[in-house]
Amino acid sequence: MTQKSTRFESVGGPRRPTTPAERGLAFLAEWKPFKDLPPNSHLRRFIPEFLQAGTPERRRELFLRVNTLFKVQGVYKEQGLLREGKNERMAQFEELFKLSAEALGNLVAEGHQRHALSLLQFGFEFGRHPASNRQLILRDFLLILFSQNPMDPALKFCLYPGGVLYTAGGKSHDELVQDFRREGLGSGAPMAGGLMWRKTKFAFTYDLSSTAFGRNSEPGAVKTALLNAVRSTGGDDTRLNVSLEPPRQSAI
Repeated sequence: MTQKSTRFESVGGPRRPTTPAERGLAFLAEWKPFKDLPPNSHLRRFIPEFLQAGTPERRRELFLRVNTLFKVQGVYKEQGLLREGKNERMAQFEELFKLSAEALGNLVAEGHQRHALSLLQFGFEFGRHPASNRQLILRDFLLILFSQNPMDPALKFCLYPGGVLYTAGGKSHDELVQDFRREGLGSGAPMAGGLMWRKTKFAFTYDLSSTAFGRNSEPGAVKTALLNAVRSTGGDDTRLNVSLEPPRQSAI
C-alpha cells in the first residue's frame, strides 16, 4: 500500500485540509503525542496508513503487524484458551478498528476527539499508554511458546526477576543473556533457565537444565511466571497444566 502524506500541498504552499479525512490526518500530524514519537518510530508511518485503510477488516489486518497483545489473544482464541467473560482490551481494539481518518476528522470538527485519541494511544501503545519492555518480552515469548506443537523441539528459555520469560531462537543460554542486555532489556542475571516443551494442547513441561548460570530460584518460579503471563494477557491460565521434570538433556 502506498503511503499518503499527511501534509496537503498546493502551488502556493501548504493548503488547509478540505475533507474530513484530510482534517483528521492534519490533526494527527500536529497532535503532541504523535509529534513526540521518536523520528525513526514505525508508528509515524503506520498510524496514518491504518487510519486511511478502507475498511475495519483491513485495519484489523494492519493492526496485527504492530500489536503483540492482539496477536497473543488471537492465538488464545484459536486454541480455545481465551478467557471467557468481558475482555476490555479486545473491546477497545474492536472500537479502534472502526476509527478511520474521516471519522477522526469529523470528531475533531465536533470537538469530540478525546476518546478516539485515547483509543489510538491504547491500541498503538504510545503517549500515555506505552507498553513496557517486560510486557513486550513476555508477549513475544508466549507467541513462540504457543506456536509449538506437541513433539516439536524444546524451547530454550531464561527466567529473569519480575517473572520475565525470554527466548530467542536456538541460541545458547549465554547468548540469550547477552541479547537481553544488548537490547537494553535488563542487566541482571537470569534466575533460572532450561528447556520448555509442549506435551499436549494445554500441557507444558520445563526443566532447569541450563549450566550457564546458577539456579537461585524456587523450582516453581517458572510455572508461576508462565501462568501469570497467560492470565495478564487475557488467557485462561486455569486450563493449563505446567509441570517441572528432571533435565532430559543439557541446555547450555
